[in-house]
Amino acid sequence: LVYARDIDDLALKICRVNLSMFFKDHDMSVNIEKNDILFWKKNDGSDFDLKIKFDYIVTNPPWGSKLEKERKIRLQEKYSFLNTAESFSIALYNSVNALSENGKLIFFLPYSFLNVSTHSGIRKFLIEKKYSLKIKLLGAVFPGVMSESIRLELTSERGNRIEIMSKNNKYE
Repeated sequence: LVYARDIDDLALKICRVNLSMFFKDHDMSVNIEKNDILFWKKNDGSDFDLKIKFDYIVTNPPWGSKLEKERKIRLQEKYSFLNTAESFSIALYNSVNALSENGKLIFFLPYSFLNVSTHSGIRKFLIEKKYSLKIKLLGAVFPGVMSESIRLELTSERGNRIEIMSKNNKYE
């Protein structure tokens, strides 16, 4: 079963089309719903079922989302241990916690994830939990986005192993 979540209706419609084309099945069963991963809320305001665990989570979360002041304050209070209200750090934290025991997560993130203090809380969380991480440096791959990008692959298999691969597919 495939689940797709987003806060944008158009993104969900595009997702349905892309999944149908990828799986070559226009009648496939996909659980698509509007959902806010930052607060784990559905579009109707009800809570997302946090007992659901996923084998794979693949996403390009929003970077540097401009949040209303009240929403930002609520995020800082709810995730004070991350010491940030940055949307992709919180999305990453929530996604890691939604992985199944042998789950795998792939996030496309800005390069700043690796070295900017705003993201130190989520980096510390990942290191302390001893997840195996693979980081591929992608460079400037998104048109109109000034930040270089990385591909972060996390497996729930413990081992505290971190691999970094350059744009040329060489390990660093």
